[in-house]
Amino acid sequence: MISNNKTHWFKPNSASLSLLPLLLFLCVFVVFGIGSFDGKQLSLSPTVAIIPAIFLAFCWEPRAFNKNLDVFMAGVGHPNILIMCFVFLLSGAFSQVMASIGGIDATVNFALYYIPSQFILPGIFVVSSFISLAMGTSMGTIGAVTPIAVGICHTAGVDLTIGIGAVLSGAMFGDNLSIISDTTIAAVQTQGCEMKDKFKMNFFIALPAMMFSLLILSTYAQDNYVSHVGDFNILKVLPYIMVLFFSLAGMHVYLILILGTLIGGAVGLLSSDYTMTQYTMEIYKGFTLMEEILILSMFIGGLSELIKHQGGIAYLIGKVLSFSHRFNRNGKPNKTIGELSIALMSSVADICTANNTISILMAGDASRDIAKRYGITAPRAASLLDIFACVFQGLLPYSAQVLLAASIAGVSPLSLVGKVHYCYFLGISTLFTVFFKVREKAHKISRLA
Repeated sequence: MISNNKTHWFKPNSASLSLLPLLLFLCVFVVFGIGSFDGKQLSLSPTVAIIPAIFLAFCWEPRAFNKNLDVFMAGVGHPNILIMCFVFLLSGAFSQVMASIGGIDATVNFALYYIPSQFILPGIFVVSSFISLAMGTSMGTIGAVTPIAVGICHTAGVDLTIGIGAVLSGAMFGDNLSIISDTTIAAVQTQGCEMKDKFKMNFFIALPAMMFSLLILSTYAQDNYVSHVGDFNILKVLPYIMVLFFSLAGMHVYLILILGTLIGGAVGLLSSDYTMTQYTMEIYKGFTLMEEILILSMFIGGLSELIKHQGGIAYLIGKVLSFSHRFNRNGKPNKTIGELSIALMSSVADICTANNTISILMAGDASRDIAKRYGITAPRAASLLDIFACVFQGLLPYSAQVLLAASIAGVSPLSLVGKVHYCYFLGISTLFTVFFKVREKAHKISRLA
């Protein structure tokens, strides 16, 4: 069983204590960092707030310092962490180059010209959803769309946190549904089902959440009116159009952001006052703007790996399994309990790791076991795994997605938590199908689709 999978040197009954470093980080970050946010910058950088937590994690077994260090470094260098770090750097370079050539202002005016004032926020959500669905990554979407959303919100007089929440909502919509998303691939592989079956099952759950999100966003934007839209050069909008085109073509996010940066530079160099030296300096400046979130992501990766190695996550998953098995003693499996168990395992794993792909991989085997025990179809189990990992990934104030959006927009991560409407509606929509036993109907509809 997963709950018995502990490292041989770790002390008995101490797996639950290995979760304390994560709780310490959350307390320090929320109280001293986010809690005292002055509207411009955090009073305590999260990269500093996490250091006591890392130190505490190392203290659980002082004699095994070298072993702990190896585990920590393995977490820092995990492929998913490194992928995120490179996306951070490329997103920073692309955003900074586009800002320097006037591309963001041009795109903002372009969007305001064609999007009716009362549909500005729904428009941001739809565009973000579309790009994320095509690109398959929430990080790349946030890096590309957030600067535009910031400009639109300032020009239209819309609450900035709601606008960035719309970007995050759209990014998580695509992350959860895209057939090229790493979370979707991980969920399908761990549950052993077809990609198309999982997509159809997931889509009929996500569609109501999207509709409700659009409705709520429409109410926020109804009273706003842009009386004047500035002129825009369509050539400066071209890099964003090409990014969308490359996304639809299924190109890798690295190539998309690199080509977007190159095209943006070429557009800038066509003007008489933009030089190659300025272009290269803007790329470097974009890199430096991502330093804090890059370091934090590596620290979170290392801390998560330590917690996993010391049995903390296995302990939590084991508790969930034990809870679900108690309701199966009479030989009559309760699908509701089984599905709630899968949802809970995925949620707990994501809260501990702040990485939805890693959380799916961690909870995958146990979820597959529960699905078989309770007669839950593989597409349904894969959907539950993916949905709840993405729900919490879009809500955690220390997740990479929220931190990146907050960093670009210059707002507190905590201020965004209540504004990511889609994630809340997605969770509610999924729980509705669980408690009201509409899973069979959804399964039949997905099979007919």
